[in-house]
Amino acid sequence: KIALVSNESSDNVSVIDLATLTVTETIAVGRSPGEGIDIHPGLDLALVANVGGDNVSVIDLATLTVTGTVEVGRFPLGLAIDTTRNLAVVANGEDANVSVIDLATLTVVNTIGVGERPAGVAVNSRTGIAVVTNRAQNTVSVIDLNVQANVATIPVEGAFPRGVAIDETRNVAVVTNANSNTVSIIDLAGNRLIQTLDVGSAPTGVGIHELTNHAVVSNSGVTQATGGLGALATAS
Repeated sequence: KIALVSNESSDNVSVIDLATLTVTETIAVGRSPGEGIDIHPGLDLALVANVGGDNVSVIDLATLTVTGTVEVGRFPLGLAIDTTRNLAVVANGEDANVSVIDLATLTVVNTIGVGERPAGVAVNSRTGIAVVTNRAQNTVSVIDLNVQANVATIPVEGAFPRGVAIDETRNVAVVTNANSNTVSIIDLAGNRLIQTLDVGSAPTGVGIHELTNHAVVSNSGVTQATGGLGALATAS
């Protein structure tokens, strides 16, 4: 089992062997790879959003080499893969939209409008619902990948929503609000905010462990985590 970590300042990705907890490979990608990185285990590939290059690098996990590049919008930040529909959703931070990539052809098949300054993306592969955080509007956009359309906009009642993760079993999204030190919990069945929780200073990344019913939030304003998963992806 491996983990991939994007290194924005060095334009590459580190491969970590989770058995030995050592870096075993370094893969050159595009310019300024950021927080958008995800893995499709079934297709044995990873995607990395390159913020400075306005594109996405495709990594073959069997050979640990870059096998393609997909042009997307300006300042791509968040990225998430729907492993059921074989689609990837990329948040274009300066374009107020997301690019939808078909992983069979590695081409952009749709561009869907969302809110201003989109950042984080998460996908529920069971339902085909993607959630995108809109930093400038304090909302999230809900995209139905079955019809590839923006179907709802939900206020988060927090400032500068950044990261997002989805609990596929409970069908809820957890959104970090970086400027209000909170997380918002959204019911995706009803597309409504159900709870806001206080966390640490400037929360950004969030990850969910569904078996233990825990979310882990990284607080960039302090050197601690409130129970952070940022630009990291794992694969067997």
